[in-house]
Amino acid sequence: MFTLVCLAAFAGLVSLSLAESTNNSFECKNSTSRDVDVAVIGGGASGTYAAVRLHSQDQKVVLIETKNRLGGQVNTYVDPETKQTVDYGVNQYTNLTEAREFLDYLQVPYLPYESEGVSLTSIDFATARVLPAPDQNATFAQMSRYMRQVRQYPYLELGFDLPDPVPEDLALPFVEFARKYGVTSFTQTISPAMGDVLHFPAIYVLKHWGAHMFGADFLTPANTGNQGIYDRALEVLGSSVLLSSRTRAIQRASDNQGGVQLCVDSGEGTQHIRAKRLVIAIPSPDTILYQIGLDVTDQERSLLSQFRPIGFYTSLVRISGIPPHRGFQNVDANEPVYRVPKLPGIYRIIPKEIPGTYLIEYGAETVIPDDEVRQNIIADVRRLQDSGAVAGGEDPEIIEFDNHSPFYPYVSGEAIRDGFYRQLNSLQGQQNTFWTGSAFHIPDSAKLWRFTKGVMQNLTEGL
Repeated sequence: MFTLVCLAAFAGLVSLSLAESTNNSFECKNSTSRDVDVAVIGGGASGTYAAVRLHSQDQKVVLIETKNRLGGQVNTYVDPETKQTVDYGVNQYTNLTEAREFLDYLQVPYLPYESEGVSLTSIDFATARVLPAPDQNATFAQMSRYMRQVRQYPYLELGFDLPDPVPEDLALPFVEFARKYGVTSFTQTISPAMGDVLHFPAIYVLKHWGAHMFGADFLTPANTGNQGIYDRALEVLGSSVLLSSRTRAIQRASDNQGGVQLCVDSGEGTQHIRAKRLVIAIPSPDTILYQIGLDVTDQERSLLSQFRPIGFYTSLVRISGIPPHRGFQNVDANEPVYRVPKLPGIYRIIPKEIPGTYLIEYGAETVIPDDEVRQNIIADVRRLQDSGAVAGGEDPEIIEFDNHSPFYPYVSGEAIRDGFYRQLNSLQGQQNTFWTGSAFHIPDSAKLWRFTKGVMQNLTEGL
């Protein structure tokens, strides 16, 4: 932790430079003014971490979030009667130094994460046909082969700082990678949340299912659901957080010596925020391009418009008739080699802590409407009930639902080969703007915290 020391005269010069360098066309009518060192847009894992870290270093920060809470893809349900918490979004945190430091700073006690033994039956949800369980010996052997490949690319754990040229294997469709290295049946294990995993560039699978996923070394809050981490962050940041707020317009100085102006509609009224630096921590490139009023450059538009979205949805569903510690994994009977689900469809039904409640993960190759997902979930569960795979005749009930799309923004293998990520990384710092979030790494909270820590170290230079 360090304390920013800034002479009053120097601060005055910075403010003058900011005022002189911004375009006179920027308007934020009927607003109150606010001056900060850094404005952060997006209160998920990356944005909240960035704001808390800057706050801990005595930087003046504002965190702008559209929802009425911080936490992004964290989803915690609190049983109204027992007050027991159930997480149906982010479940655990990779045991990294940055994760422990973050939780310690927030004074959130944590424990090693221990998953309960759960048996998942392979079943084709489209027909309710129960399929043979995967050969465990073969799966273990293929996992070992997969891990040997993962270990060749340790830099994937840190971001997208790729060598030039990019290794050809990383840009292959995963189906070709799986055939090449004999890990075809292992694909069932890694398919959840990966969209059309067979045609997904292998780099994303190797990043998401990297060495950390097989070390079984994870953390979880000791006394609260995962939402408790972000509720505590809100307490620490206090009035520096603007919830239920949206940026109407953002204008950045083009010379990197000026600053950033934001017009924000918040519950406290319209605010004209002047900042020295801007952090964009939004997972959706489309949102960045079209919904936050950003003065997008040609380079930013060219790069961000290449991302494609994956649809991913989580829900907590009440289902009767499933034996304790049992669940289901969707497998397309017409894919006996790779054993992946047909999408759009359910990935898995996993029992949770409250008896009779289940996490249902649902995926699609692209983003589809929430109502369609809800209807499909109910229809799939009823099909299992009608077939007898699930006993009991009570209708399933969706207790909670959230849309995590675009869960994994990705680009084509050709773009990866052509140096897309080298160009994307070059955006860092341009026009006083710094970038973090799953489009710049992977949707793993602890790994995003580590990545964001590095971005913040570069951001604070010269502040």
